Formats: sequence, structure tokens, C-alpha cells
Amino acid sequence: MTNKKDLLEAINGYTAAWKTLFNSSTPADQHEESGIAMRWEDSKFPFANAAFLTDEISDPNVLKNRLETVVERMRVKANGGLLNICNDLISGEAKVSFDNILNEVGLKYVMPLNAMAGDILPVKPKSVAGLEIRKVQSITEFNDFSDMNCLAYGFDLEWGRSGLDKVWVDSAYSFVGYVDNKPVCAASTAQIDDVLYLALVATIPEAQRKGYSEAIVRHALIEGHKATSLKRTLLHATPAGAPVYERIGYYKSANISAYQIA
Repeated sequence: MTNKKDLLEAINGYTAAWKTLFNSSTPADQHEESGIAMRWEDSKFPFANAAFLTDEISDPNVLKNRLETVVERMRVKANGGLLNICNDLISGEAKVSFDNILNEVGLKYVMPLNAMAGDILPVKPKSVAGLEIRKVQSITEFNDFSDMNCLAYGFDLEWGRSGLDKVWVDSAYSFVGYVDNKPVCAASTAQIDDVLYLALVATIPEAQRKGYSEAIVRHALIEGHKATSLKRTLLHATPAGAPVYERIGYYKSANISAYQIA
């Protein structure tokens, strides 16, 4: 059974990562109050706009109040994003009433996320024939990194190029994988407090199931570990990506659900 420490690390690590990774000097909303955090760039790139419930809730009135606060702030934004809730931190009467409250405040379920963690660094590299991994250091590599994430999730390429700030990429350990000089995958790590956070892992659809994703993830973790000496690493992934991370050594630490305005 997941312990309380893991649950809080899962959601608070996610919150801290987004504050660091999407770090323009003029976010549309950087909201903090008891139990709520937002880092909303109001970018067309959806992942740059995020809100979080950050602690345990058992009282349905508290839950409704916090959701209403978040929804009110989300509704005035030009661009959509996601509210992330750790399911295991909703308990008691709040859990019983959860679905009804979501409907009342106007939120709909979008997707599940697995929080995953592990004291696994350093990891071993994985070599895949034909895959060349390059560090993001130029505008060309930045565009390739951005495009990989947009293509993997079906976003317009311009959303990523304008929403994934180049300063962000430069502040992390970000990589693109190429096959025959064509970009096929991407991954990035960054130090978030005392963990190495893995983010924006993407492989274009036609290059999936060839080992590229695991290879570039291991490379990003290795380079991040060399730079930081951190042992613990954290990520948030779709269930489809979880088997790759489990092979590397991560364990599932919490269930998180993402919601948007209905």
C-alpha cells in the first residue's frame, strides 16, 4: 500500500517541478494558498498550464471550495490546462462525494497519471542501433525537442515552440534522439529540490516500440545524475509509459487524475 510520504512527494514534487520547469518571468497565474497551487503560463501548449490540489482532503465542503477556487481561476484564462489531483489524498466523505462535486463545479476527467519514484541512480545505459542522442544546445535541437512532444501528443507544433521556453530547456538536461538524422524521441531531467525529475519524454508514433524511449530516458537520467549526484528520481507518466519506467527501476507511488473544465 502506498504510504503517506510517497503520496505527498508525488503531488508536491509535481507542483514543484512545474514551478521550476515552466519558469517564465511573467506567468499568467502563479497562485498559492492552502491546499492549492497553480503555475499557469496561459500558453497554447497545454502542459504549461497546471493547477494542483496539494494536501489531504476528507471534508466535502473543503473539497468543493478548493475546486470552485481553481475553476474560477481557470475559466478566465485564454488557454486551457489541467487540474491534477492525487486520488489517494481524497478520503472520507470527500471521496464519497467526489464525482458529484466534480460535476457541480464543472470539471471533467481527462486522463490518469502514474506518479513513479525510485532511489535508482545511477542507471545503466541502453544502446540501440542507429539511435544518436544529442543534447539540446541550439535552436534547431530545441525545435526538435519541442516538436517531439507535440507530435507524440497530437499538438500543433507552434504550441510547443512558443510554450516550451528555451531558457527552460537550457536549465535542464534535455536530449533529442535521431535516426538517420531524423528526430524520433526526446527526454529531459532537471533537479527539483532533492530529486532528479524526469519530464517531457516523447517518441513519435512511427518510432515507438523500438527501444528508443528507454534508451533516451536512461541517457537523460545518467547525465542528470552526473551533474547533480542525486540518487532519487521522480516522474509522472501515462499508464502506457509505465512499463518502460518499471524496467528502469521506478515503482508506482501514487495515482493522479487530470481534469479540465467541462
